[in-house]
Formats: sequence, structure tokens, C-alpha cells
Amino acid sequence: MYIWVILATFLAVLASYTLSPRADIRQITVEPLAEAAVEKLVTKHKAARDYVKYRKKPYVSNPPNVEYSPGVIADEDLDPYIAFGHYNDPAYISQIFCMNEDMTVSYGEQAQCSVRKNKKMLVTYGVIPTRWINQATELEEPNVDFMNALRNTVEGGTMFGYTAPVLAGTSTDKNISGSSVRIIDRDRADIYVPSAVVEDATFKEVCDLSKGWVCLVYLSSV
Repeated sequence: MYIWVILATFLAVLASYTLSPRADIRQITVEPLAEAAVEKLVTKHKAARDYVKYRKKPYVSNPPNVEYSPGVIADEDLDPYIAFGHYNDPAYISQIFCMNEDMTVSYGEQAQCSVRKNKKMLVTYGVIPTRWINQATELEEPNVDFMNALRNTVEGGTMFGYTAPVLAGTSTDKNISGSSVRIIDRDRADIYVPSAVVEDATFKEVCDLSKGWVCLVYLSSV
């Protein structure tokens, strides 16, 4: 009998040291993994911005002409601009667009990128890794962990998020190209993917929303 009393006391002491699950357990175990996934696209986009930066004024020999061309930037051309210790993920694409003023037409000639009135934009995009997709929604969208990671990785006002259909009745004050695709960002601001980008053949191969292919997209004017 005495042995059982000792054993029960010992087990009670052990139980008193058992800690309850932390309320922020997902923040410290899951979200850092999601942040690493987000960071891969961010890293590539930052490298592409540097690529463009050094191919326009004041780094070119004949300003205001630019030395970049519309189209996909090859990974080997981006490698020198990738931050040390980071990975140039081929799953994401960085592409330069030179468009007319309302961003409904994308030009294929380098000379159009030097026309001042034309809109120039860098777009990095790719599919959301399956692990971070919310399977309970009709249209694919990131889960809560991934959206929290996005908020932790980029600042407010950054044109970066996942694609979604433009809502019916949306004003064209900000959607000047009449695009059918918007971006849901960390702040849920009114951001639209220009229609010239949406209709681009390379973009549609990866991010054709009409087929339910939701993407992460990062936009920057250049």
C-alpha cells in the first residue's frame, strides 16, 4: 500500500510540470515555414528590380533610353542580383511589361520601354504551394497561416498578394485597364493586375484565373 502512495505522489508531481499547449504555437512552428515560402518570391522580385534599376537612368550610356526589354527575365540573368544566401526559385517568373497608358496593350519592342508616356511594370508571379492552400474554399486561396506570413514578410502598401476575380460593380477609378483580376493583399486594398498582364500568354500559362489557377503576384512600377 505504501508503495502505491509513493507512486501516486510521484505521478502527481510529474503531472504538475506538464505545460499546457502554447496559444501561439502556430506562430512559432508553422508560420515561419510559410514565411520562407513567401520570401522566395519576394527575393526574386527584389533581384528583378535591381536588374531593371541598372538598365535605366542614371546607369545607362544613352538616357532616357533604357536597356531592358519586355518579356521574361532569364534566371541566369537574375542570379547576380539574388541576395546572398537566398535561392533563385525557378517556380516563380519575373517579367517586364511595357504598356500603353491605360495598360490594356503590352508591347514587345524594347523601344516602347523608352517611351515616357508608356507604363512600365515588373511582375513576379507563380502558383501558391499546395501546402498553403485552403481546400475548404470554392476558389483556391491561401490559408490563414500563409496570409499571416505575408503580413509578416512585406510592408503595408506593397502590391503583393494573391489573385481573385474583380467584384461585379467595381469602380474603374483605380481599375483603369478594366482588368478582370484583382490582388488581395495583406491590407485588402484595391489593387488590380493590368489587363495587358492578365491577357499575356506567358502569364496565362501559370495564372489563368478563368481556369481557377490562383497565383501569388508582386507588382512594381519601373
